[in-house]
Amino acid sequence: MLWRRHDPLRTNFINRDLNKIKYQFIIDLIMKNIAVIVSSGKNEKEKVLTALTFANVAKKNKLFNDVTLILFGPVEKLVAEGDKDVLKMLDDFASLGEKPVACQVVANNFNITTDLQKLQNLKVDMVGPIIKDLAEKDYEFLTF
Repeated sequence: MLWRRHDPLRTNFINRDLNKIKYQFIIDLIMKNIAVIVSSGKNEKEKVLTALTFANVAKKNKLFNDVTLILFGPVEKLVAEGDKDVLKMLDDFASLGEKPVACQVVANNFNITTDLQKLQNLKVDMVGPIIKDLAEKDYEFLTF
């Protein structure tokens, strides 16, 4: 069997390429975009507050490249009824530069659209197209 001599030049190129891959992997992890979808309702307020806390901390500390907050389902009733804890967390999120979005179709079905539209720090919109757009942009989804 013939042994090849160690080629330091070739080894350096391989190591450099491996380091590039490692760094890119780390950057990809850090630069992920996430969408936090909250649908839990009154009976699961703790879960709602957990989701909103996570979204706020992630956005404030720039744990991800982007954090989008979507309210989709019974949580919208909790907001429309004026739950102080939830409203405070939504205001905190909006103060970080992006308003949370509530689903207009769900709000219409619950007859709470007007109540939600009165809130300054909440956008009421069709979330189906928003979710589709985020999925096409390779966002990761966290649902609560």
